[in-house]
Amino acid sequence: MTASCLDSGGHLGLSVFEFVTGLISGSVALMADALHNLKLDELATEVEFIEGVVEIHHLHVWELDEHSRAMEAHVVIAGRRTMDDLEQLKKRIKALLQKRFMMRHSTLEFESEDADCEDGRQLTPSHQ
Repeated sequence: MTASCLDSGGHLGLSVFEFVTGLISGSVALMADALHNLKLDELATEVEFIEGVVEIHHLHVWELDEHSRAMEAHVVIAGRRTMDDLEQLKKRIKALLQKRFMMRHSTLEFESEDADCEDGRQLTPSHQ
């Protein structure tokens, strides 16, 4: 191979690298903007409005892509519940999260009202 072939190949490789880096940076900026538009207090209020939910805390949200998010949270529940009751409550919460807040995946940890959670009411937008 001649030096000019290697040189043009090097420029092509650099151009491809810069293009891919630009795409990634643009995607991260779009996802960060979408996450900042999420109102965690509004999300918490809507979940807490569901019958049987006392409070939601230790709330963490991540962007999966520009169209969906993931979340983990502790959900304080009212009274004693059977496993069937908890499954129904979980389905209602997850349906709200998906429809209203684009949460494709959520992990919910249920706590009783008298449980002593060290995390307290913590609303965290992301782990970036």
